[in-house]
Amino acid sequence: MKRIFCLFALVFFFAAARAEINPEKVYVVANSDDPDSVAIAEFYCSARSVPRKNIVLLPMPKKGEVSKAEYFAKIENPLTARLVELGAVKAFKLGTKDSYGREIYSYVSHDISFVVFCRGVPWGVQATPKSPKPKPPKSFQDGAGVDSEFSARFLPSKSLAGFVANPLFGKSNWGSMPSITGVIPTARLDGITRADAENLVKNAIVAESKGVAGRAYIDKSKYTKEGDEWLEQTKRLLDAEGFDISESPSRPLFGYGERMDAPAFYFGWYSKEPKGYFAERGFRFPRGAGALHIYSFSARNMRSENSWTPSFVAQGVCSTFGNVYEPYLGGTHRPQVYMEGLLASMSAGEAAFAANPLLSWQTAFVGDPMFKPFKVGLDAQIAAIDSGETDGYSQYSVIRKMNLIARASGDEAAADFGKKYVGKMSDAALLLKLSQLAKKLKNNAQAAEFARTAISRDIYSKISDCSLVFELCRILTPISADDRKLARSALERIVPLSQSKEFRYALCDFAKPIDRREKLDGVLSDIIAEVERERAAEKAAREAKAAAEKAKSAKKPELDARKK
Repeated sequence: MKRIFCLFALVFFFAAARAEINPEKVYVVANSDDPDSVAIAEFYCSARSVPRKNIVLLPMPKKGEVSKAEYFAKIENPLTARLVELGAVKAFKLGTKDSYGREIYSYVSHDISFVVFCRGVPWGVQATPKSPKPKPPKSFQDGAGVDSEFSARFLPSKSLAGFVANPLFGKSNWGSMPSITGVIPTARLDGITRADAENLVKNAIVAESKGVAGRAYIDKSKYTKEGDEWLEQTKRLLDAEGFDISESPSRPLFGYGERMDAPAFYFGWYSKEPKGYFAERGFRFPRGAGALHIYSFSARNMRSENSWTPSFVAQGVCSTFGNVYEPYLGGTHRPQVYMEGLLASMSAGEAAFAANPLLSWQTAFVGDPMFKPFKVGLDAQIAAIDSGETDGYSQYSVIRKMNLIARASGDEAAADFGKKYVGKMSDAALLLKLSQLAKKLKNNAQAAEFARTAISRDIYSKISDCSLVFELCRILTPISADDRKLARSALERIVPLSQSKEFRYALCDFAKPIDRREKLDGVLSDIIAEVERERAAEKAAREAKAAAEKAKSAKKPELDARKK
């Protein structure tokens, strides 16, 4: 992904609180030729108390991408006319069209909080074919995401080529800004299946009642300094809120040997498609999760499990982002601005729109725009736990509180707080945290005991829990023969959870330290032998390739000399 020159500078300012989005000002767009699209619109209105009269049904092509002509004829022109008819937009049709076929209006104002596009509405507007000469800069091609293009519908722009600055970028006190500027905030309920699209809303509503809970994952790439700086800023925001954080500092995605349990927030880049845990069919995000993987074509195909955006949705994420076409790095959502907005009580849709620097461009926010991840705060979550209301993710709220206590009063106080909740909920991650704290406090005996208790818990049915097993094996293997027996048994139990090559390699790496001391047999021994053979073959292939390239380079000067 290439950089573009920054056309403007903005100072980010976020208010302490915001009012709820008024459902009366939300408009829902569906494809009348697609029953699932209509059903999603009706479901959303029912779930979020949006008036049914705010549903706009339009006959549209049943495909992901449309031409410019189709976009204006089937989507923008009829949608604009309907919004004017409903009184959501005050504008006067002038009876003429521009060179693209767009109806020209004299814009006055609008009273729209969000326009929500439902699955079945195309997501991409194809670029106009260009003649070979003259060739304009790529950044000024006129292809765009449907959502982004419509957002700029009433912005003052003579041409649709290229992008326009988002007046709401970095802002939280919108007030009447959307109406004054003409920008229309947009969101999308979409996914591989109808159920995926509806789950965006269902999961959001559950999360709003309980609060978001889990860990944070920051996946840097060293692709460019700028992108990694965004992620570093995001990490600092999450750390200040007490979230446990894992960071991958290089280009490969998080591997199986790294933590990936309960990813409430994931921000990373730069892989073409989901890999590792993210490619596992059984992998699931916790309630209310938000995720962004910065990649040029992350939403190019909203029906593919090999595309980042729809795969996130299928795995339970409530809010995510995608690029329909190449946006260039400067034209992508800013994760740190999004996170800052959420923490300032913005809804996911508002924070996402404030994090988007450009309109009439390639980006889309996928999720319920009304969703507020932090509607229930951490103290309220702890109070609910104290009253006996727990689920599989409650322990992560306790861990988050422990991190804040540790910062204020020290590790011992944090450990004392966490110990009170052992046995009162699913607690393997909590016990791991206590083990790590005990080791930090130089209480190795207690650290071992916490790890032994954790590895006895039910952490053997979900692929995401494998990372807990690996972390516990890392602690237990060096201690004693009995602890290595526990680690061996744990590794054997997770063998069936994945068939991927990378997973087998991780199993091998954690089994080998046990094998060196206890000499394994059975399934782990077989995996070690198999992986060692594969790695030897891969090394031999690399060496052969390097030797061939070296020989080729050595021959080139000789051939050049002969030519002379």
